[in-house]
Amino acid sequence: MNLVLSKKLLCYMYGHVSIKGICNYRSLDKLTMTDQILEKIGLTREQYRSMRKFPVNISQKIVFELAITPKMLDYVGITI
Repeated sequence: MNLVLSKKLLCYMYGHVSIKGICNYRSLDKLTMTDQILEKIGLTREQYRSMRKFPVNISQKIVFELAITPKMLDYVGITI
């Protein structure tokens, strides 16, 4: 699976989006991509902040650690 996730997709999957459709990246950082999750996927906060899209290997770790389901991916238009 060559899945490439982005912060924008994670915002939509986890509901960190305003009524106007604007991503709330601060909310994503605080509630979803916590320091514990970043540690498990092998990223520092600084590395995470410098990325918009995650490489395939990091995306796979995110899918595993956040227990992202095919249904969640389908919700944002990704089919696997």
